[in-house]
Amino acid sequence: MRLVELLTILGTLVGAFLSGIATLEKNLIKKIRNISAHSEKKSKDLSNNPVVKWRLSQLQKSNVVLRGEDEEYYIDESNYKKLRKNHVIAVVIFLIVSISLIVIIHRYVL
Repeated sequence: MRLVELLTILGTLVGAFLSGIATLEKNLIKKIRNISAHSEKKSKDLSNNPVVKWRLSQLQKSNVVLRGEDEEYYIDESNYKKLRKNHVIAVVIFLIVSISLIVIIHRYVL
C-alpha cells in the first residue's frame, strides 16, 4: 500500500472518530439543555456509557459544563461557543496539513 493511500485511510479514520466525538458532545449538550429546561427531570445521572462520562469530564474541565450546588449540570454558553470555535479551527488545520502532505508526497516522492 502506498503512503498516499495510507494517509487517505488515516485521514478518513481520524475524521470519522472526530465526527463521532462531536456528535456525542452535541447530543450531551442537548440533553443537559433539555434537562435544565425541565426542572422535574434530574441530570445527576446522564449516562452510564464510559465514553459519555469521559466527554462530560472533558467538558467540565473546559468549564463548558458546570455543576451547581444542587448537583445539577449547567452549560456556560460563552465557553461552549469558544470550544466550538476551537474545534472548527483544529479541523481546518488538520485538513490543511493532511492535504498538504498528500500534495507534497504526490509531487516530490511519487
